[in-house]
Amino acid sequence: MRDNAEASAALWLVDPPGPVRSLSVDVLPDGDGVRITWKTPANLTVRVRGYVLTYRAVGVGNCNDSYRGAPISSPEPLPDNATGYSLTGLAPWIKYRIDVRAVSVAGVGHQASDDVIMPGSG
Repeated sequence: MRDNAEASAALWLVDPPGPVRSLSVDVLPDGDGVRITWKTPANLTVRVRGYVLTYRAVGVGNCNDSYRGAPISSPEPLPDNATGYSLTGLAPWIKYRIDVRAVSVAGVGHQASDDVIMPGSG
């Protein structure tokens, strides 16, 4: 009689990263853009491979939804050691929503968002 060998494989279920922590968006001194900073997500189950940054116009001044642009992504995913990004060429008086997500082998994580209103020129 021959023994049947049983093969078993461990299945590791990992979640995508949580939201980045301490997201901050500050207008640059020249008023032409913003400096975005963050910290890595807490309680990571796998290593962060990079970050995806998107932004969109969501209003004019303090008026929400009066102007809504399509989301624009950073030109390429930001590296795994990134903790900040400068975004320039933003229009005056426009309210922007900035989203940052961590990426791992488990997928794209939950977004952290912040809004900023660009100052008027002159």
